[in-house]
Amino acid sequence: MEFFNIARNELKLVEQDVLASIPKEPHAVYGLLPEFFLRGGKRIRPTLVIVSAMATGGNVKNVVPLASAVEIFHNFTLIHDDIEDSSEIRRGKPTLNQEYGIPIALNSGDALYTLLWGKLASMEAKYGADETIKIQKKCAAAFRRVVEGQGIELAWNKNHRFDISEKDYMEMVAGKTGALSALSCEVGACSGTDDAKICEAMRTFGELLGVAFQIRDDVLNLVGDFDNYKKEIGGDVREGKRTLIVIKTFESATKEEREKLIKILDSGKANKNEIDYAISLFKKYGAIGYANKKAEEMVGWAKTRLTVLKPSAARSALEGIADFAINRIG
Repeated sequence: MEFFNIARNELKLVEQDVLASIPKEPHAVYGLLPEFFLRGGKRIRPTLVIVSAMATGGNVKNVVPLASAVEIFHNFTLIHDDIEDSSEIRRGKPTLNQEYGIPIALNSGDALYTLLWGKLASMEAKYGADETIKIQKKCAAAFRRVVEGQGIELAWNKNHRFDISEKDYMEMVAGKTGALSALSCEVGACSGTDDAKICEAMRTFGELLGVAFQIRDDVLNLVGDFDNYKKEIGGDVREGKRTLIVIKTFESATKEEREKLIKILDSGKANKNEIDYAISLFKKYGAIGYANKKAEEMVGWAKTRLTVLKPSAARSALEGIADFAINRIG
């Protein structure tokens, strides 16, 4: 992943900044967070903040706190998503809810969210009052979209809904996953330019990239390799996710196949044989290939937004991140 090289030094600063933001006491509240953060992760979102700033001539060191805030929020959502989905594996290790129980995991996520807003509130010294308020408003709007996207998906499960269209899925994912990537690119780009056209193009680039990233994640959840993916293979089937792959399969499956697939997805406790059956249907009707092509299509659209930027190493790195979103194996 050569595109990381351009931001390697700044990403080290982001990691240091995040860890420095986590209090050491009380240990019962914050003690799990450093280990969770240091499990790794792709750091795509802070990279987008940094490289977007580079691409518009922004002061890269100045955006490190913004990149840290975005990564803190992302990790907060991961902890809560794992609780909501009863997930068992995150970054190759047991989820916090599996290892320590739901109450402690929930409070650890809440602690991260509290630290996030403390960080955003303290940015006035670096950015000034007016700019800080603009940043906070952008963050609040993006965070709201993330929560709304997640809430819509949870409601589909709770209400046993399977009449989900591709448009419904795209709108949900644009919030759940796309909004944070959009924010990352927008705040990074706006640190270097006041050109509204460039900032909006970068926001759109990030959203399209985020949606493509999620679609590829849906694919890897079914056919990925655990050593690379580091999450439970087939977990989306067990959790009853209404992915683009499921939606496409429903379009072609027989009545009997649809009924069986709905029963598996709706149970919330599919066994290995049932997961294998679901995956066999997805393959039978070409839904996995369709999802991959849709992700490629969205990355193509995303790249067209980068034409507002002057050719540079940073622009090339953004194109590399877009390619990574659809070609990654983990």
